Amino acid sequence: MQKRRLGRTGLEVSVLGYGAGAVGGLFTKGAAADQERAIARAVERGINYIDTAALYGNGESERNLGRVLGKLRPNVVLGTKFRLKAADRANVADAVARCMDESLKRLNLERVDLFQLHNPLVAKDADDHMDVEIALNEVVPALHRLQKAGKTRFIGFSGVGEPAAILKAVDSKAFDTVQVDSAWVKRLAALLGVLRLALLLLAITLGVVVIAVVFNTIRLQVLTQREEIAVSKLLGATDNFIHRPFYYTGALLGLCAGAVALGAVALALRPLNTAIAEFARLYASEFQLATLPPLGMAALLAISAGLGLVGAMLSVQRHLARLN
Repeated sequence: MQKRRLGRTGLEVSVLGYGAGAVGGLFTKGAAADQERAIARAVERGINYIDTAALYGNGESERNLGRVLGKLRPNVVLGTKFRLKAADRANVADAVARCMDESLKRLNLERVDLFQLHNPLVAKDADDHMDVEIALNEVVPALHRLQKAGKTRFIGFSGVGEPAAILKAVDSKAFDTVQVDSAWVKRLAALLGVLRLALLLLAITLGVVVIAVVFNTIRLQVLTQREEIAVSKLLGATDNFIHRPFYYTGALLGLCAGAVALGAVALALRPLNTAIAEFARLYASEFQLATLPPLGMAALLAISAGLGLVGAMLSVQRHLARLN
């Protein structure tokens, strides 16, 4: 079995680890004899890293693993994980310490080799999705205290969440390990950057289309109403008086285009997010498209109306000048 250094720990672990999670379910609902045979076989084949978490089977994985390790006494590196709830934000340090003690009790150990944050890291704190600033400024100091107390040798995080938040946690060098290949996250962040640029170019293209459509619509109106325009001028109507209805029409057309765009996005959001969620899972991440806030919607409608007005102004100035 090949071995590699685990993050910044200096520990040499097998390239294949044993996961005692819910996938397969052996350590959450399997028979005790099968659990013992599985670990014995894994260790025999050279696996020396075992992964579990309090979340797996609501603690059953840790309990069963503690029983098996207590019986077999294998020379392995053990990592477990904890997840904080929204209510734990009131006192993060105490919550982290409590999670550590509960895991040690279930594992029947005095310490673990690796204790990892299991919450997805994000930019905005919500439920079990943790603001990366809370992780760095509150969780990490609490984990350092556990290290000093001898309850864990190293600290890490599970590497799920938003790419920017994950990269910030990695770049902080506050953690010894992360359970996701950071190169994947960087590639995903680069891909998202390309997608943002593509969306910007698409938005510019659609803006030009709105101007062109309004330009042509107003041109047809000017040509259709040229006799009325000529009569109005003979009666003393000013250019502003003649131009104003066309400007209003252009702005209204642009506003309608913006409203249609918002409606189309709202209809497409759910199927798009389903596909995006599947894609994100390939990168052990979580993200989705969100609707614009009310202020953003108002800004989009205002920009759309402005583009329509620009198209109307260009068309009126060009075609009325020809009539003159």
